[in-house]
Amino acid sequence: MYQRIRHLREDRDLTQARVAKMLDMSQTGYSKYETGENDIPTAVLIRLSEFYHVSTDYLLGLTDQLPGEPLFLARIRLLREEHDWTQQQVANRLHVHRRTYDAYEAGTTDVPVEILIALARLYNVSTDYLLGESNDPQRH
Repeated sequence: MYQRIRHLREDRDLTQARVAKMLDMSQTGYSKYETGENDIPTAVLIRLSEFYHVSTDYLLGLTDQLPGEPLFLARIRLLREEHDWTQQQVANRLHVHRRTYDAYEAGTTDVPVEILIALARLYNVSTDYLLGESNDPQRH
């Protein structure tokens, strides 16, 4: 759960201070939520889910797919998060601008075939897995 709130914040280019202000708390206190040093109170969990427009189930790790998110987008986001990479880090590896990669992950821009192949190589999975045609991530 703690990585999820950090990823959500970083993906939106927000500082811990900005999110802490929204929660009416100190940056240090919020930082302890992201590191797992302190448990997140239910009221804060609800405010974070409303702020990021995600379910509390998503924040708690009970589901990996965001509401209405196509499987392809969920998989490229989850693979990025599993590697603990930011969108900027993936964009650098793909040699594209961060905003371009953000548009791929948000589903607002179609992913070119060469980027699909590059993503499969980057994460060492099959394109069939990325596209949701297989639940087996292994390349055959």
